[in-house]
Amino acid sequence: MALNAETGDQLDARGGGGFSRRQLLRGAVGATALATFAPSAAWASRAGGAYPGLPSAETLWDWQHQLVGFGTRYTGSPGHTRFIDWIADQMAHVPGFRVQRDRKTFDRWLAQRSALSVSQPSTSGPSGPVELAYYYPYSGATPAGGVTGKLVNLGTYEPAAVGTSGTGAGAAFWAAAAGGVALVKAPPSTFTFSPSSAATGGYERGKTSAQAAQDYTTDNAVLTNPAFVGIFSPVALADAKAAGVKAVVVSYTGMSDGMVANQYNPFITPYPSASGKPAPGDPGCPAVWVAEGTGSQLARAAASGAATARVTLTASIT
Repeated sequence: MALNAETGDQLDARGGGGFSRRQLLRGAVGATALATFAPSAAWASRAGGAYPGLPSAETLWDWQHQLVGFGTRYTGSPGHTRFIDWIADQMAHVPGFRVQRDRKTFDRWLAQRSALSVSQPSTSGPSGPVELAYYYPYSGATPAGGVTGKLVNLGTYEPAAVGTSGTGAGAAFWAAAAGGVALVKAPPSTFTFSPSSAATGGYERGKTSAQAAQDYTTDNAVLTNPAFVGIFSPVALADAKAAGVKAVVVSYTGMSDGMVANQYNPFITPYPSASGKPAPGDPGCPAVWVAEGTGSQLARAAASGAATARVTLTASIT
């Protein structure tokens, strides 16, 4: 089993079969993965053979540079394919090991360009580009020129069910932004892992084991992480789409700009369509993330009632 090197999720886009290396690097849907590594009989029969040792620190550092050079490694992307090909090549050089490749296909969505801009009366605030934290993966796609509509602040959204893109508060919540661009605020991203990660003891300077365990439990209950929002509180984009919303701008809360920057989040929710899969011609409900301060500025712009927003999120769907 392999992991997506960019997001940490289990690899679900594998390649091989009749695809050539060149085809895969051009972006074929099947990305390569390593399925099994079986020692050969010759290697297995060796007893007490000399082990060549671990790689040097310099070699490991060189590998890190190579990893970065592959670019983003989202599942099924060209960078992901290059990374898996590189691993396969490395493993193929291990004495006595065989590399086997399996191929798996899926419906791939890869973002190409994302942007947000606002137009409003000068008395309300400045117009122009707005900084994004990142795009919302597998949310939707816009034409090259984006989609434009009145910016409507709907407040804190009701999260969709975990692992879905709908069944939140329903289309009624989004109705006020029909034909426009909805601005919503993410609920607090604090979740506790205490039930599944309970401490029975610990080590902390000047405290007993029980006190250290209690401190761990207390800290664990107030952890914040951008991924928590996408995993536990996904935006009900299917409901927004059903209400006729053109695009959604989601504002993080309770976290710094640096903490939420460039977060590929969420990575477990389906596409906002009947099938849950992206398909050419189905725009879904394109969405982007902004930091909390930016969200507050957009809320002030929306309060004027005269602000419009343009959301651009172009993507390839294969």
